[in-house]
Amino acid sequence: MHEPDGYDCPFCRIANGHLPGRVVHRTEDVMVLVNIKWWPNNPGGLLVVPVEHHENAYDLPPDLGMSIQWAIRASAKALKSAFRCDGVSTRQHNEPAGNQDVWHHHTHVFPRYYGDRLYDLQGELVPLEEVERTAALLREHWPAWEPWYGVAGKPGAAGVLLWEDGSRTRFLCVEPTYRDTWGIPGGAVERRESPWQAAKRETLEETGLDIDPGALLCVDHRRTEPDSMHFVFDGPVLTPSQIAAIRLPEDELRSYRFLTVDDARSLLNPNLWTRIVAGLARPGVYLEEGSPP
Repeated sequence: MHEPDGYDCPFCRIANGHLPGRVVHRTEDVMVLVNIKWWPNNPGGLLVVPVEHHENAYDLPPDLGMSIQWAIRASAKALKSAFRCDGVSTRQHNEPAGNQDVWHHHTHVFPRYYGDRLYDLQGELVPLEEVERTAALLREHWPAWEPWYGVAGKPGAAGVLLWEDGSRTRFLCVEPTYRDTWGIPGGAVERRESPWQAAKRETLEETGLDIDPGALLCVDHRRTEPDSMHFVFDGPVLTPSQIAAIRLPEDELRSYRFLTVDDARSLLNPNLWTRIVAGLARPGVYLEEGSPP
């Protein structure tokens, strides 16, 4: 490592909310910034930076690679659209001998023009106001979302059916604060986490109940959604004391109900409802776009 003890990382400060006007785009894993140093004939260069602190390429987790590469690709398209440049170049430096001067992994994305002499000249600091104006322009030219953009190799999303009684006719549905359709306890599968582990963790976070998901009911592959693999697990029948102990995170979930499959149809996301119906009818079923292949 080359960063000194107590290093005040400028990129970590931006990741924590400093100078938000420099940020063109951000996902859970990667942020794209306008560089404060511009080369004379290549103004408006971008930096693709992992949100987590990793000093250089040797330290970078392999599973960040896809997010970084997608961000580089999107940066190149935004530069082409905004500046009508002749081309785009990338550079990534490691260690002092490799010309690294900020001890947090980053990739330069330069707009290029014929005869610009990029590699013969030196960059110079520019006023923050100009940097922020350029960031605003590039946000307008940022390419539209595409399937898998910014997704760091996640398996997808996983949820659990928690039943109200032994007849297993009514399961727990939750009302999010951030969308119109309801769901079941569950959420995104995080990096290095199995779908089963994600379903258990998300259920604890969303309801306060520490339960073990049961058998897999359904897997649904949807290539047009950010989470392409969706897993639905069966769950236990909750005891009266467990039901009384349900606690929802106020910033994420507004309310909950126990509903039959028929009653849930009008509230749940239609794709989720399809998975639940298919999984209850034929546990372990595999679907593609909501139907058996």
